Amino acid sequence: MTTLKNKNKNEWEIKYKVILGFSLGIAALFLVGFLIFQSINKLLRAVDSLSEPNRELALLNGILVDLSGLETNNRAYSINSDEKFLTNIIQTTKRVRHKLLSLRNHASLPEDQQRQVDSIYTLLSAFPQNIKDFLDLKAELQETNFSAKAQNIIALRMKAFGSMRGDSVLLMTDTLEEITVKEIKKVEQAYQDYVRRDFEEQEKEKKSWLKRIFSKKKEEKEKKFDTIQRKPEITELTTTKFEITIDSAVVLRPDTVMRSINRTLGKLKQEEKDLHERINEKEMALIQYNASIIHHIKDILNRLEKEAQREARLSLENANEVAYSTIIIISLIVGVCVLSAIVLLYLISADITKSNFYKKQLLAAKKEAEELAQAKEAFLANMSHEIRTPLHAILGFSEQMLKEKSGLLPKEAAGAIHSSSKHLLALVNDILDLSKIEARQLKLEEVDFSLYELFHNVQQTFQIEARAKNIYLETHLPPEADLILHGDVFRFRQILFNLVSNAIKFTEKAEWISG
Repeated sequence: MTTLKNKNKNEWEIKYKVILGFSLGIAALFLVGFLIFQSINKLLRAVDSLSEPNRELALLNGILVDLSGLETNNRAYSINSDEKFLTNIIQTTKRVRHKLLSLRNHASLPEDQQRQVDSIYTLLSAFPQNIKDFLDLKAELQETNFSAKAQNIIALRMKAFGSMRGDSVLLMTDTLEEITVKEIKKVEQAYQDYVRRDFEEQEKEKKSWLKRIFSKKKEEKEKKFDTIQRKPEITELTTTKFEITIDSAVVLRPDTVMRSINRTLGKLKQEEKDLHERINEKEMALIQYNASIIHHIKDILNRLEKEAQREARLSLENANEVAYSTIIIISLIVGVCVLSAIVLLYLISADITKSNFYKKQLLAAKKEAEELAQAKEAFLANMSHEIRTPLHAILGFSEQMLKEKSGLLPKEAAGAIHSSSKHLLALVNDILDLSKIEARQLKLEEVDFSLYELFHNVQQTFQIEARAKNIYLETHLPPEADLILHGDVFRFRQILFNLVSNAIKFTEKAEWISG
């Protein structure tokens, strides 16, 4: 019964473990699938973000390209002094500022990068004003005609020199065509020589100062020099009103007039030289300022571009890290599932082994129970026969005693009744101790007994039954041949009873001699 209970319990344990194993496997599959789904989504988002055109990088690259063009125009203007390059600089600056506004307003930049973009925008805001100041100064130089101014002054001095009369004040209203042509040509020749020398000195100074990077082409030199040599055409009559005070005590000579003209020309020369120097300084400052701004802006943009590339690289690294961590988690889950499966398989195998063991025990117990049942049947069958034997002996001797008229019990009959009663008591004890037989706890008695007495008791017990069938039962064992044996006398007597009883039962007419 205990084995059956253990077997049923073991079967339920196996079922629970199998159900638990399948449940864990299904849960692990769902978990792994969920993690793979999450990882693939993150990887797809990272790939999409990396594959999409980066607006920030596109704007930064466009700004860098425009700044390269700005720097090229700046260098070209410093070499050729062509105003079309200034126009390109202004247009490029406007375009860069517009892109900076787009980068500032539409791109998701961090706060520090937004401050850098604002600083670039502020630096570029100074570009147009610097160029405007330079162009205004250059226009002032172009509008100032030093040659015409010098000729007007010379004409006025010559007219004043030729018109001196006494100490009176003269009011003259004449044209420049009335001035002596010879004197004017003489002064003009001197002025042209002076201008030529001044121009050459300025060219040398300019080349040395700008390190020859602003050298002019030969054709442009000749063009400028021809422009200077060309006598200004006076197509319009100029009416000039002079108020001249002549001191009669002073006599003006021609060399005095020339010295006065030379002083005037020197002042004009210095004025023109100062204006050229201002323009050169302004141009040099503008070029240097533009170059420094462009360099500074490029540095900032390079930092921004590196930061954008770093963020893209971080995004890729994060995607790789997510994939790697997901792989590790999945590997751990798979490892745990494999270990769990191994443990469950071991437990299930152990349970199956235990179940097989219990099954074998159950089969052995069943076989043993069947054997015990058979043994019980055989025992009861034997007991029924063995019980009859002493009862028949007792009944036979009691009937014999009733038939006897004397009423005295012979000694042999009394001994047979006593022996049969003891044997019957032993049989009854065996029947009552049937549980000991089933538990295989039946013990044999070990006593000393006489073989002669045992045979004599058996003969007396079956004597009446043998006479009833006309069978002569006799024991031939002399007393001197008696043996003392050591063992279970009851079991030995039981064997003899079975043998003699069967002999009498299956013998019709014969003589059976025991001994």
